Amino acid sequence: MYAAYENVPADLKRRLAGAMGMQGQQYGVGRRIDITLPLESTHHCAQPIFVTNPGSGRKALYVASQNSMWIDGMDRDESEVLLQQLFAIAEDPAIIYEHVWRPGDLVMWDNLACLHARVDWPSEQRRRLCRCTVEGEPLYYRTRKTREGMS
Repeated sequence: MYAAYENVPADLKRRLAGAMGMQGQQYGVGRRIDITLPLESTHHCAQPIFVTNPGSGRKALYVASQNSMWIDGMDRDESEVLLQQLFAIAEDPAIIYEHVWRPGDLVMWDNLACLHARVDWPSEQRRRLCRCTVEGEPLYYRTRKTREGMS
């Protein structure tokens, strides 16, 4: 998502500087979240469109077509047009890495800096995942109340 941020046009970076996106989760969908779902029925939170890695200072695009619902405080139609532009940048095949698995592989990634997904695999093959979470600095501090009353 660092490469995606670098590919966002400068005018769009300026326009969306400080903007928050509403992120939601709709388990098992495998495609764009249903943005007509009431927020009360959806696990959701507002997060920055652009984030800065507290360790490296690098900026990253922080949207995903599967769970970015809208840009907070913006007309929904305008928000959708801008999000579609950002999704196209984030999903550009030129910046996608696809790992070809071999027995014994270990892959680690920074959730801040990449979108990750899997493709289907044969059901007779074993798949083992382990998660390691590292504590660190918050990506941002909430300094204002959102429309949903979060602070």
